[in-house]
Amino acid sequence: MTQFVALVYGLCMFVLLIAFLVDWIQRRRSIWEYARYGLAAGCALLLMEAAVFISVPRPWTPEGLITAVFADVLSFLRLVGYTMLGMCYAAALGLPSLPIVARRTPGPSSGLGPGPGPEEASAPGMADGAGTPGSGFEAERAFRAPGDLRRGLSSASDSTRAICWARWWAFVLLVGGGGVAYSAVLFAAAKPNLSDVLRDFLRLRDEPAKIAFTFPALVAMLEFALAEELIFRLGIQGFLAHYLKLGGRRYWIAVVLTSALWTAGHVGVLEPAWVKPAQIFPLGIALGFLMQRFGAESCIVAHGFFNVVLLGLSPYLLPG
Repeated sequence: MTQFVALVYGLCMFVLLIAFLVDWIQRRRSIWEYARYGLAAGCALLLMEAAVFISVPRPWTPEGLITAVFADVLSFLRLVGYTMLGMCYAAALGLPSLPIVARRTPGPSSGLGPGPGPEEASAPGMADGAGTPGSGFEAERAFRAPGDLRRGLSSASDSTRAICWARWWAFVLLVGGGGVAYSAVLFAAAKPNLSDVLRDFLRLRDEPAKIAFTFPALVAMLEFALAEELIFRLGIQGFLAHYLKLGGRRYWIAVVLTSALWTAGHVGVLEPAWVKPAQIFPLGIALGFLMQRFGAESCIVAHGFFNVVLLGLSPYLLPG
């Protein structure tokens, strides 16, 4: 069953990668203004990879080093593309994408340059109430679109909207802290162990199943939070909502689908196998709605908080 889920997950991610590549090529002119955000995310990923690489010395063969560099380059390019397109989808849906970063690095007020194609100008998939004070932020104006699309977008951009930090932190800590508390209760009841696959990956096959709170592990946990939230919540969730017309009250469908896909990518990490999906599927739902309300930065911080705290608690939650 685990192998089947892994196969389905890999197939879905490959199809989505091709879809994103095609969409990026078609929209490359209109999304170019988002390139700096994508490049910043990609560079942050490479810096974290470099920190882990330097702090964990290991014998490298020339083939292994070339493979590692090639994999990092592909990860960099994927994160750049997903971030650029994710911001484009969020704007079309009238949702925030990276409002904190955009506020600190405001772009030209004219928007993205070329207007939308016919299918974008008539897209009805706008979030109900997007850009209202209750949403926390205003969405970027990615298109100069008339009619329903324009009415769904705000007259201000993410870069000019005031941020209610008290509300922002309250929701971030609620999602991250709630995920930690739920995981602690679940693990206390199920008493899971690391799977053999993860033991082999961490080179723990002949050792007690302890995950130490080390600098490389800390950086890796933050790296996972950054990459997964930009790829899944900003990119894939936005892609599904945009092209399946899941704006407004139907946005929850995109949240559930994205969470299910994200959960499938974590199957096989713990034994019993059902524990990991039961742990992170609800977290994925909460992160999805956090994305809708506050943008991807809130998801990155909440996810990072969740990862780091559980890393520290792992010797007690996963006793071996």
